Amino acid sequence: APDENLDPSPNPNPNPNPNPNPNPNPTTERLYLLDTYLFEADAAALSVEALEPNPKDDATHAVILDRTVFHAQGGGQPADLGTITADGAVFEVTGVRSAGDAVHHFGSFRGGDGEDWVAGKGYHFLDGPYVEYIGKLAPEMKETIVDTLNEKIAEVLSEDIPTEVLYLSPEEAKAACGTPDADFSHITAPTIRVVTVAGGGTCPCGGTHVRSTAELGGVTVTKVKSKKGRIKVSYSVTPP
Repeated sequence: APDENLDPSPNPNPNPNPNPNPNPNPTTERLYLLDTYLFEADAAALSVEALEPNPKDDATHAVILDRTVFHAQGGGQPADLGTITADGAVFEVTGVRSAGDAVHHFGSFRGGDGEDWVAGKGYHFLDGPYVEYIGKLAPEMKETIVDTLNEKIAEVLSEDIPTEVLYLSPEEAKAACGTPDADFSHITAPTIRVVTVAGGGTCPCGGTHVRSTAELGGVTVTKVKSKKGRIKVSYSVTPP
């Protein structure tokens, strides 16, 4: 549960708009891309906007900061939850979305009570996690594939292989990921975030990751199914 501390404001109102004329094109620095384990940071509010009442959502305001540790929802990863505090007022973040260069924090204000919040762990696996590959499973592998995969996983976890995060030019990213025909034309930033996990499987990614394979605890392949040219590998994760 991340936590942000806003720059002090002379306005004691727990629901102020610190910038009545907000930047029409605000930019939020995404601190979580640099450090997955950063749960707390100081930030300045660029805008605070009241939302129209919505019976399906309790959020009353949207806050944009100049920098954030809150990961926005997207790519199969849920949004981080936590609090933003300023002068004793607390804004409970219940949803996070990115739009352009800005990150919008949705939630509601409550009176400050000085309570310290301890950062919790966020598990980004849905119920019944799996990975899917294009291909066919050879008949002679069907009886042994689960045991073979679990042996290899145990080996990788025990090696404590660090996760590597690099920011590369589009051409460098294509080479690192082995995808010379990749189209990065939709990315306006000069560099692309590329992540390598367990010493292989390099790919562009804006998600959160463990520091090393040893932090995964236990990963167990539970089932492998092959159907219509696709191989589905189901697994379970035991926290360390």
